[in-house]
Amino acid sequence: MSLNSLKRASPLLLATIGIWILSWTVWALDGAALGMHRQFEINARGAVADSSGIVLCGIMFLILKRLEGLTPALRGVIALGMAVAATWIFIVWLYCIYYVIYPMAEAGPNWIARHADTVVAILWTFLAWCGVYFSLGFGKQLQEGETRLREAEAMALDAQNRMLRYQLDPHFLFNIHSALATLIHDGRNEEAERMVLALSTFLRRSLEKDPLAQVSLAEELDVTREYLGIEAIRFGERLSVVERVDRDVEHIRAPSFILQPLVENAIKHGLGRSSRPIVVEIGARREDGALELWIEDDGEGAAAVPSGKTTGVGLENVRRRLQALYGGLARVTAEPCAPRGYRVTLRLPLEAA
Repeated sequence: MSLNSLKRASPLLLATIGIWILSWTVWALDGAALGMHRQFEINARGAVADSSGIVLCGIMFLILKRLEGLTPALRGVIALGMAVAATWIFIVWLYCIYYVIYPMAEAGPNWIARHADTVVAILWTFLAWCGVYFSLGFGKQLQEGETRLREAEAMALDAQNRMLRYQLDPHFLFNIHSALATLIHDGRNEEAERMVLALSTFLRRSLEKDPLAQVSLAEELDVTREYLGIEAIRFGERLSVVERVDRDVEHIRAPSFILQPLVENAIKHGLGRSSRPIVVEIGARREDGALELWIEDDGEGAAAVPSGKTTGVGLENVRRRLQALYGGLARVTAEPCAPRGYRVTLRLPLEAA
């Protein structure tokens, strides 16, 4: 029997031993109450008999184990039959212990009839063991079912997270290639070449890591800065970046590639509707036992976006990724700023890298 099988059988083994110790104790107390002679010898022989009950239960366990492929109803009928058979085997062995092997006295006529209460008690003992066996098996099935359900839910969340994470790749690449096309069309070939090199560095760094793994906030900020380096080539002096990151949160874990789509949104909507330069602020701090991240811009894009609404694929994707990863433990807030601009705030559970 394997180690796992022994671990699964151990509660049943303890219950079996407990049942027969209880049976022996009841017999011993009954004998003491009746004032039987040679009580020690009777109890010793009773212990031998009850030990055989443990062996019989072990045999029943092995048989039922081999029949696990049958329906529960059929196994129940078989267990009932084995309980009856085990009872008669036990009674015959009990008779031999007291009246055949070193007999204590004469059995006398109609011994079975005179000890019908003993036969019934032994039958109930084996039936009790069957009840324990099936109860433990049912509990194990429930536990295994819950484990399979949790595994299925985890796999579903992982698949959803993968889908959401990889949805960003074509969206991001489409925007970058559109920007490259614009630079080439305007004759800004040197800037286009620098953007291609920066893009190559950014993509190589992204491919080096598992895109679904959580990383330290410091690593996530490095990737975001590389993306901003690409956008800086594209927009030049029209884009400025300010970081307000507390040093004591840089070791906290965050989903990889979670800030880039928010920064991309801020640039797209902030600069897209503004003729003046804008400032994008990236912030991180501890707040009320959570990691608070925010991306804020002072552009004009918020005027066209109702409060609390998403601003495209990026923000909605972030919402759904955080829901898949953290459930109700994470929150996303998107709202206009006064007098202008837009701010997206993420609240994540604190997890040290």
